[in-house]
Amino acid sequence: MSKSTMLCLAVAVCALFPAQVTRGQDLRVYTSVVNVSHEGESPTILSSSLTLFHAGKVYDYMEEIGEVVIYEPSHHRFIILGKDFSATEVPFAELNHFLEAAQQESVKYIRELASKNSEENARLAATIRFQLQPDFQKNFLEESQTLQFRGSSMNYDVRTGAAPSPEVVNRYLDYADWAARLNYVLHPHSAFPAPRLTLNEALRKRKLLPVQVDRTTHLD
Repeated sequence: MSKSTMLCLAVAVCALFPAQVTRGQDLRVYTSVVNVSHEGESPTILSSSLTLFHAGKVYDYMEEIGEVVIYEPSHHRFIILGKDFSATEVPFAELNHFLEAAQQESVKYIRELASKNSEENARLAATIRFQLQPDFQKNFLEESQTLQFRGSSMNYDVRTGAAPSPEVVNRYLDYADWAARLNYVLHPHSAFPAPRLTLNEALRKRKLLPVQVDRTTHLD
């Protein structure tokens, strides 16, 4: 696989501006997802959102689609408010059930690919297998406070920052874990959440927040 192919197909940047603790709202996070895959061209903003942590809940607003996603951990659910004022409840148990079913289907698909015995199918099977059971080489650069994950199908470079308290780290990353699961359920063609969950666990152990997340996915 050439470097240009990798860059063209799958480099994305998710920028998390430093969280601010303010009176009346515990945490405020601005997120921009930017596609930088086209070498020589200006990055394209794919989406942006404002996320507020308050009173044990999280409110995520995406202006482009006029949708608000409410994370309610005490009730083990998300509430999705559409721009037409509709409300959809998504229990955590339902997310887990969907993910388990999707993973089982993916395992079956990997076996089918293996039975066809071709180099292309073997690469595809390896990519899917990595998403289900990610295996990263990890490195932390102290000077730049950057966490590096290197895998056969995906890389992460995460610029980190200190949090006001360990509690803030845990609250943010708990939300980020469930948001990754929800994103896969809402957008099944996206990557499985396991790689991001692995990254979040490394951030938890270091008690750091992500400030900028660069994800590179290798596609043959």
